Amino acid sequence: MPGFLHNTYAVLRRELVRLTHQPMYFVLMLVLPVVSFAFFALLFNKGVARDIPIAVLDDDHTSLSRKVTQMIDATPTALVAYEIQDMDEGERLMREGKVMAIVQIPSFFEKRILSNSQTHIENYVSGTNITVNGLLSKDIQTAVTTFTAGIQLQLLTKQGLSEKQAMAQLMPVRFSRHVLFNPYINYGYYLSPSFMPMMLLIFVVMVTVFAIGTELKHATAREWLGTADGSVGAALTGKILPVTVIMFLMSLVMFLIIFKVVGVPLNGSLTVILVSTLLFILSYQAIAVFIVSLLSNLRLSLSIGGGYSVLAFTFSGLTFPIMAMWPAMREVAQHECRSLVVQCLNTAVYGELSANPQRYAGLYTLNGGCLLGDSERINTARAALVQTAQQALNTMPKNDISISLGSLSGSIFLLEMGPGWTVHLNPDGYVEGRMEETMEPAAINRTRFTADLVLETTVNVILNGRAALTQVEVRVPLASFLLDGDVPAYYGS
Repeated sequence: MPGFLHNTYAVLRRELVRLTHQPMYFVLMLVLPVVSFAFFALLFNKGVARDIPIAVLDDDHTSLSRKVTQMIDATPTALVAYEIQDMDEGERLMREGKVMAIVQIPSFFEKRILSNSQTHIENYVSGTNITVNGLLSKDIQTAVTTFTAGIQLQLLTKQGLSEKQAMAQLMPVRFSRHVLFNPYINYGYYLSPSFMPMMLLIFVVMVTVFAIGTELKHATAREWLGTADGSVGAALTGKILPVTVIMFLMSLVMFLIIFKVVGVPLNGSLTVILVSTLLFILSYQAIAVFIVSLLSNLRLSLSIGGGYSVLAFTFSGLTFPIMAMWPAMREVAQHECRSLVVQCLNTAVYGELSANPQRYAGLYTLNGGCLLGDSERINTARAALVQTAQQALNTMPKNDISISLGSLSGSIFLLEMGPGWTVHLNPDGYVEGRMEETMEPAAINRTRFTADLVLETTVNVILNGRAALTQVEVRVPLASFLLDGDVPAYYGS
């Protein structure tokens, strides 16, 4: 043991001298980590998206339409930056990137509300940014829903109901949402504790590969091992120990930025976090040692180490929930094959619906407030669509689908890159069809009736000589009705 410590200390002194003569160590261990941490701290400085510009097309120009506009503008996310005169102007603003959504208030908006007639508000969202799309849609819908509830509340109170009774009739079921771990919906709280450790692991892997790889590149590995008196363990420990200490100090800087600058609440044990971080650094150093030992080439090891580290962004489950990721390659193959079969059946079925619209029109009718279904015509339509789907499946050719390793990563940058597997799709199977009728509440006195034809089939998927059966389901809507009833006098508990 004393000999091991003496040899480790000798390698450590040698490594400290190398650190002072290699500027790249300084860049990889100090400059780039701090720059990356500062970048993400500034990037998520606001934390929550606010005042996203939108345009409003008010074709009514009444007090109620202006009230709706004010309520939308008062939401945290939306900012009414433009009041446009026509949709062409709104389209131009959206193409130029000046607005992310267009809200259209139709003519006679106030007149229809005062006459107890239904009206509508159109919302056109760009959709190029999923996050912005979700935030704007949620806030605009909340504003319109609140406006609608206010009007209905006034109408009910004018009919003699108290405000409590009116609220009970408007909202017989009250929904309460509790956000447990990020109640502010702050993207800084969500992304900073994920992105910064990922950057830390990238630099841990890169600097460890560089420390060992330079010994191989400059043919000084014998000298390095000789300093440790032939002990591989002492040579490796003395080599990576300075990197471990410096990167752990960088992790302290990272936590300082996360908890003090970004302001992420620290509700756990700091001791546990620090110990876990040390193990985190040591584990990725072990992976880096494995990579450079396996390849024995500095340039190739840096490339593979960098690629491996970047995959942490994909497989961390940060932007795609880990419980929803494909657990096995077979499921990926089934997904690809299922998509082809669904596309084939949809093309055939909707082609039949377009070619013979009279066969599928009027399967259900409203007569005096009663919904009637023609059983004979419904069965005939079902049989025709099942036959059409079966013929399409029978004529569908066998397909060989190539799934690359890059596609499995889930990253658009690695799509269709790298080696892959070939999946054989055998579409032989039979199609079954069943009618599915559902009724669901659409409002207090309104029920939505839908009738769908559900087509089910089974196809054979072959991967690496192993076969698996995949269930495919296609839902074809055939009828939809809104059934109106009497408004109840009072809802109460």
